[in-house]
Amino acid sequence: MWTWLIVIIVSVIVSLTSLVTVLPVSLLLDRGKRRLMHGVAVQWGKILLAICPYWSLRIDGHEFVKKNRTYVIVANHQSMLDILVLLASLPVHFKFMAKRELMPVPIIGWHMALAGYVRLDRESKESGKQALLKSREWLRKGVSILMFPEGTRSMDGKVHTFKVGAFKLAVDEHVEILPVAIDGTGDAIPKKSWRLNKESRFVVSIGKPVKAKIDEKCSIEDLRDAVQREIAQRLQVLRSEL
Repeated sequence: MWTWLIVIIVSVIVSLTSLVTVLPVSLLLDRGKRRLMHGVAVQWGKILLAICPYWSLRIDGHEFVKKNRTYVIVANHQSMLDILVLLASLPVHFKFMAKRELMPVPIIGWHMALAGYVRLDRESKESGKQALLKSREWLRKGVSILMFPEGTRSMDGKVHTFKVGAFKLAVDEHVEILPVAIDGTGDAIPKKSWRLNKESRFVVSIGKPVKAKIDEKCSIEDLRDAVQREIAQRLQVLRSEL
Protein backbone atom coordinates (compact mmCIF):
# COMPACT_ATOMS: atom_id res chain seq x y z
CA MET A 1 0.00 0.00 0.00
CA TRP A 2 2.87 2.36 0.79
CA THR A 3 4.46 1.78 -2.62
CA TRP A 4 1.17 2.25 -4.48
CA LEU A 5 0.60 5.48 -2.55
CA ILE A 6 4.01 6.77 -3.65
CA VAL A 7 3.30 5.79 -7.27
CA ILE A 8 -0.06 7.58 -7.29
CA ILE A 9 1.17 10.78 -5.62
CA VAL A 10 4.28 11.12 -7.80
CA SER A 11 2.33 10.29 -10.96
CA VAL A 12 -0.30 12.95 -10.28
CA ILE A 13 2.27 15.63 -9.37
CA VAL A 14 4.53 14.94 -12.37
CA SER A 15 1.65 14.68 -14.86
CA LEU A 16 -0.13 17.83 -13.72
CA THR A 17 3.12 19.80 -13.64
CA SER A 18 4.00 18.69 -17.17
CA LEU A 19 0.55 19.58 -18.52
CA VAL A 20 0.89 23.12 -17.19
CA THR A 21 4.60 23.83 -17.84
CA VAL A 22 6.05 21.40 -20.38
CA LEU A 23 3.18 20.86 -22.81
CA PRO A 24 2.97 24.49 -24.03
CA VAL A 25 6.72 24.55 -24.68
CA SER A 26 6.54 21.17 -26.40
CA LEU A 27 3.78 22.33 -28.73
CA LEU A 28 5.86 25.36 -29.73
CA LEU A 29 9.37 23.94 -30.00
CA ASP A 30 9.25 20.14 -30.25
CA ARG A 31 8.80 19.89 -34.04
CA GLY A 32 6.17 17.19 -33.74
CA LYS A 33 8.40 14.66 -31.96
CA ARG A 34 6.97 15.29 -28.46
CA ARG A 35 10.43 14.71 -27.04
CA LEU A 36 9.81 16.93 -24.02
CA MET A 37 6.67 15.05 -23.00
CA HIS A 38 8.58 11.78 -23.28
CA GLY A 39 11.31 13.36 -21.17
CA VAL A 40 8.75 13.96 -18.44
CA ALA A 41 7.81 10.26 -18.53
CA VAL A 42 11.51 9.36 -18.24
CA GLN A 43 11.88 11.55 -15.15
CA TRP A 44 8.70 10.03 -13.72
CA GLY A 45 10.23 6.57 -14.03
CA LYS A 46 13.54 7.62 -12.52
CA ILE A 47 11.89 9.42 -9.60
CA LEU A 48 9.70 6.45 -8.72
CA LEU A 49 12.58 4.00 -8.83
CA ALA A 50 14.72 6.34 -6.74
CA ILE A 51 12.23 7.01 -3.94
CA CYS A 52 10.39 3.69 -3.63
CA PRO A 53 12.29 2.01 -0.77
CA TYR A 54 11.51 -1.52 -1.96
CA TRP A 55 12.74 -1.15 -5.58
CA SER A 56 16.23 -1.16 -7.05
CA LEU A 57 17.44 -1.04 -10.67
CA ARG A 58 20.60 -2.27 -12.42
CA ILE A 59 21.32 -1.53 -16.08
CA ASP A 60 23.84 -3.47 -18.18
CA GLY A 61 24.88 -2.66 -21.77
CA HIS A 62 24.39 1.11 -21.89
CA GLU A 63 27.51 1.27 -24.05
CA PHE A 64 25.68 -0.47 -26.90
CA VAL A 65 23.11 2.33 -27.28
CA LYS A 66 23.86 5.35 -29.47
CA LYS A 67 21.72 8.31 -28.43
CA ASN A 68 21.49 9.68 -31.97
CA ARG A 69 20.34 6.37 -33.51
CA THR A 70 16.83 5.16 -34.24
CA TYR A 71 15.91 1.61 -33.20
CA VAL A 72 13.09 -0.85 -33.04
CA ILE A 73 13.56 -1.81 -29.39
CA VAL A 74 12.51 -5.40 -28.69
CA ALA A 75 12.05 -6.62 -25.12
CA ASN A 76 10.53 -9.53 -23.21
CA HIS A 77 7.38 -8.72 -21.27
CA GLN A 78 6.76 -9.74 -17.65
CA SER A 79 4.76 -7.02 -15.96
CA MET A 80 3.02 -3.66 -16.21
CA LEU A 81 6.19 -2.31 -14.58
CA ASP A 82 8.26 -3.05 -17.71
CA ILE A 83 7.42 0.35 -19.23
CA LEU A 84 8.38 2.16 -16.03
CA VAL A 85 11.71 0.34 -15.84
CA LEU A 86 12.52 0.89 -19.54
CA LEU A 87 11.66 4.58 -19.35
CA ALA A 88 14.23 4.89 -16.57
CA SER A 89 16.81 2.73 -18.36
CA LEU A 90 16.97 3.53 -22.08
CA PRO A 91 18.90 6.68 -23.11
CA VAL A 92 17.01 7.15 -26.39
CA HIS A 93 13.77 8.89 -27.26
CA PHE A 94 11.16 6.21 -27.94
CA LYS A 95 7.44 5.62 -28.19
CA PHE A 96 5.67 2.48 -27.09
CA MET A 97 2.31 0.87 -27.78
CA ALA A 98 -0.26 1.39 -25.04
CA LYS A 99 -3.67 -0.21 -24.57
CA ARG A 100 -6.46 1.98 -25.85
CA GLU A 101 -8.30 1.76 -22.52
CA LEU A 102 -5.46 3.62 -20.76
CA MET A 103 -5.63 6.77 -22.88
CA PRO A 104 -8.84 8.25 -21.38
CA VAL A 105 -7.61 7.67 -17.81
CA PRO A 106 -7.41 11.11 -16.16
CA ILE A 107 -3.98 12.71 -15.91
CA ILE A 108 -1.72 9.68 -16.64
CA GLY A 109 -3.65 8.58 -19.72
CA TRP A 110 -3.81 12.16 -20.96
CA HIS A 111 -0.05 12.44 -20.63
CA MET A 112 0.45 9.21 -22.59
CA ALA A 113 -1.71 10.52 -25.41
CA LEU A 114 0.04 13.90 -25.45
CA ALA A 115 3.45 12.22 -25.45
CA GLY A 116 2.50 10.44 -28.68
CA TYR A 117 2.54 6.89 -27.41
CA VAL A 118 0.83 4.59 -29.86
CA ARG A 119 -2.77 3.61 -29.11
CA LEU A 120 -3.59 -0.09 -29.60
CA ASP A 121 -6.74 -2.15 -29.28
CA ARG A 122 -5.61 -5.78 -29.07
CA GLU A 123 -9.03 -7.04 -30.11
CA SER A 124 -9.05 -5.12 -33.40
CA LYS A 125 -6.97 -6.04 -36.45
CA GLU A 126 -7.62 -2.59 -37.89
CA SER A 127 -6.24 -1.00 -34.73
CA GLY A 128 -3.12 -3.16 -35.08
CA LYS A 129 -2.62 -1.94 -38.64
CA GLN A 130 -3.06 1.68 -37.56
CA ALA A 131 -0.60 1.20 -34.71
CA LEU A 132 2.02 -0.12 -37.14
CA LEU A 133 1.42 2.82 -39.49
CA LYS A 134 1.88 5.24 -36.60
CA SER A 135 5.04 3.39 -35.56
CA ARG A 136 6.41 3.80 -39.10
CA GLU A 137 5.71 7.53 -38.90
CA TRP A 138 7.70 7.84 -35.69
CA LEU A 139 10.62 5.85 -37.09
CA ARG A 140 10.72 8.11 -40.16
CA LYS A 141 10.90 11.11 -37.82
CA GLY A 142 13.94 9.56 -36.13
CA VAL A 143 12.05 8.37 -33.03
CA SER A 144 12.63 4.80 -31.80
CA ILE A 145 9.77 2.37 -31.19
CA LEU A 146 9.57 -0.05 -28.25
CA MET A 147 7.69 -3.31 -28.85
CA PHE A 148 7.00 -6.44 -26.83
CA PRO A 149 6.82 -9.12 -29.56
CA GLU A 150 5.45 -11.80 -27.23
CA GLY A 151 2.20 -9.86 -27.52
CA THR A 152 1.28 -10.22 -23.86
CA ARG A 153 2.92 -10.59 -20.46
CA SER A 154 4.56 -13.92 -19.67
CA MET A 155 2.82 -15.92 -16.94
CA ASP A 156 5.87 -18.03 -16.06
CA GLY A 157 8.72 -15.56 -16.63
CA LYS A 158 10.02 -17.45 -19.65
CA VAL A 159 10.48 -15.84 -23.07
CA HIS A 160 7.68 -17.07 -25.32
CA THR A 161 7.49 -17.12 -29.12
CA PHE A 162 7.92 -13.70 -30.70
CA LYS A 163 5.57 -12.41 -33.38
CA VAL A 164 7.28 -11.11 -36.53
CA GLY A 165 5.65 -7.66 -36.70
CA ALA A 166 8.45 -5.78 -34.94
CA PHE A 167 11.04 -7.39 -37.20
CA LYS A 168 9.15 -6.63 -40.40
CA LEU A 169 8.88 -3.04 -39.24
CA ALA A 170 12.63 -2.80 -38.66
CA VAL A 171 13.43 -4.39 -42.04
CA ASP A 172 11.01 -2.17 -43.94
CA GLU A 173 12.26 1.03 -42.30
CA HIS A 174 15.97 0.04 -42.41
CA VAL A 175 16.61 0.56 -38.70
CA GLU A 176 18.54 -1.61 -36.28
CA ILE A 177 16.90 -3.84 -33.69
CA LEU A 178 17.92 -3.25 -30.08
CA PRO A 179 17.41 -6.41 -27.97
CA VAL A 180 16.62 -5.83 -24.30
CA ALA A 181 16.11 -8.39 -21.52
CA ILE A 182 14.16 -7.39 -18.39
CA ASP A 183 14.02 -9.37 -15.17
CA GLY A 184 12.45 -8.84 -11.76
CA THR A 185 9.32 -6.98 -12.83
CA GLY A 186 7.24 -10.15 -13.02
CA ASP A 187 8.05 -10.90 -9.38
CA ALA A 188 7.11 -7.37 -8.34
CA ILE A 189 3.63 -7.44 -9.89
CA PRO A 190 2.55 -10.85 -11.24
CA LYS A 191 0.21 -10.90 -14.22
CA LYS A 192 -3.49 -10.49 -13.38
CA SER A 193 -2.58 -9.09 -9.97
CA TRP A 194 -2.25 -5.64 -8.42
CA ARG A 195 -0.37 -6.98 -5.42
CA LEU A 196 3.12 -5.50 -5.04
CA ASN A 197 5.73 -7.76 -3.49
CA LYS A 198 7.65 -6.00 -0.75
CA GLU A 199 11.17 -5.98 -2.24
CA SER A 200 12.01 -6.16 -5.94
CA ARG A 201 15.29 -5.90 -7.82
CA PHE A 202 14.93 -4.96 -11.47
CA VAL A 203 17.65 -5.69 -14.02
CA VAL A 204 17.80 -4.47 -17.63
CA SER A 205 20.35 -6.07 -19.96
CA ILE A 206 20.84 -4.33 -23.32
CA GLY A 207 22.40 -6.25 -26.21
CA LYS A 208 24.31 -5.12 -29.26
CA PRO A 209 22.07 -3.66 -32.01
CA VAL A 210 21.16 -6.18 -34.71
CA LYS A 211 21.04 -5.22 -38.38
CA ALA A 212 17.53 -5.74 -39.74
CA LYS A 213 18.43 -7.37 -43.02
CA ILE A 214 16.93 -10.39 -44.73
CA ASP A 215 18.08 -12.27 -47.84
CA GLU A 216 18.12 -15.79 -49.25
CA LYS A 217 20.25 -16.90 -46.28
CA CYS A 218 18.29 -15.13 -43.54
CA SER A 219 14.48 -14.98 -43.51
CA ILE A 220 12.36 -12.75 -41.31
CA GLU A 221 11.74 -15.79 -39.10
CA ASP A 222 15.50 -16.39 -38.82
CA LEU A 223 15.97 -12.78 -37.75
CA ARG A 224 13.17 -13.07 -35.19
CA ASP A 225 14.56 -16.34 -33.80
CA ALA A 226 18.07 -14.91 -33.46
CA VAL A 227 16.84 -11.92 -31.45
CA GLN A 228 14.58 -14.11 -29.33
CA ARG A 229 17.53 -16.39 -28.50
CA GLU A 230 19.65 -13.36 -27.62
CA ILE A 231 17.07 -12.08 -25.15
CA ALA A 232 16.41 -15.53 -23.67
CA GLN A 233 20.15 -16.10 -23.17
CA ARG A 234 20.55 -12.71 -21.50
CA LEU A 235 17.66 -13.52 -19.19
CA GLN A 236 19.26 -16.86 -18.32
CA VAL A 237 22.55 -15.14 -17.48
CA LEU A 238 20.79 -12.58 -15.27
CA ARG A 239 19.05 -15.31 -13.31
CA SER A 240 22.22 -17.36 -12.92
CA GLU A 241 23.82 -14.39 -11.15
CA LEU A 242 21.20 -14.35 -8.39
